[in-house]
Amino acid sequence: MIARMSAPGALIAALLLGLPVQESQPTRPAPPVAEAAAQHFDGMSTADFLFWRERLFAAHSGKWIAIADSLMIPPPEHSAVKPFSTFDECVRAADAARPSALHRYVFRIGEEGEIRYSMSTPISTNAIGGGILKQLHVDAWSVVNDHLSWTIAGKTHRFATDDADGLRVDLDVTDPAGAIASSVRVVVSGSFDGMLVLEPDAAARLHLERFEIPGTAVIDRGSHRIECRRARVRVRLPDVGVDALVPVAIWPR
Repeated sequence: MIARMSAPGALIAALLLGLPVQESQPTRPAPPVAEAAAQHFDGMSTADFLFWRERLFAAHSGKWIAIADSLMIPPPEHSAVKPFSTFDECVRAADAARPSALHRYVFRIGEEGEIRYSMSTPISTNAIGGGILKQLHVDAWSVVNDHLSWTIAGKTHRFATDDADGLRVDLDVTDPAGAIASSVRVVVSGSFDGMLVLEPDAAARLHLERFEIPGTAVIDRGSHRIECRRARVRVRLPDVGVDALVPVAIWPR
């Protein structure tokens, strides 16, 4: 049995999970994905996840759950929830339970909510920051002539660079399930302490709305803050043995 999330209390959920709160106003009909995401915003406020959140964090921090069509997966059974040990198990269960869901959350218990990054340079495009070096266990990096090199476990991956408008490279990514591949031109930003931030169109091509993390990534530019959606991509660099799920912020439209 799949547990159905109950009636809305969106303000309470937003405060608990760090989701942005906006006043309602007349708008054009939302695209299907945006409408599904808005319904999820309401769904996150309902009893099941918030009821179980504290106990899940205490007993299962780091394990995986999903929310699809306002349903928590796995559902509570016999007064207990048994989250998944791996991302792949969680995605298979979500695919089986709600295969046609336009929007869903797939996340590790404890990572939901608001996170903050800083970015002193006013970039508003695809960019990688210093955080990705630690995430991918990059031991050393260098820029020589027309290449950016990352050394990982004694092996080196070289990106061809384009510095006509800042240092840019092509980063090969897929959606987290590995089904959709894309090469994304990214700025290599020394002022961004996050891992990866993508333009909305780049995220949409990878259907990252099906792999979101509840909450917001707030990028602090000093004079103002920008609230971004959170999701994941898979970064693959076969020549250095990298196949990693990397958290990503998604710029607002």
